[in-house]
Amino acid sequence: MHEEVSRAAGQDIVINDVSAGAFRTLLQFLYAHTLPEEEDCREGLAAGEMARVSDWFQASDLHAHCVEQFTEGLVVSNVVARLVQVHDSGLAGLEEPAMEHFKANALAFQVSLNNVLMF
Repeated sequence: MHEEVSRAAGQDIVINDVSAGAFRTLLQFLYAHTLPEEEDCREGLAAGEMARVSDWFQASDLHAHCVEQFTEGLVVSNVVARLVQVHDSGLAGLEEPAMEHFKANALAFQVSLNNVLMF
């Protein structure tokens, strides 16, 4: 008998790379069929974390919602940091919308950079 199969009742089950907040949000979606209203789900989650977790657990409606929330939350001041974050986290599905936002706002980045260099 495998050690993993013989767990005692009441023992914690550890799911690596899934925060407690992300798991609570996933359970809320699975049991109550409610989508989080904000990208961070008021759980203090990192940008894109719910998209990764929902993809991993194959909750496609939740995943689509998270991608939409992530995309709507992109602004010139956070897109570079979020692009790096999703790249480092392996969230390939979020890299494309972040790059599209970056490309669409390239002029705003140039103006912002010029303003910084003037000081």
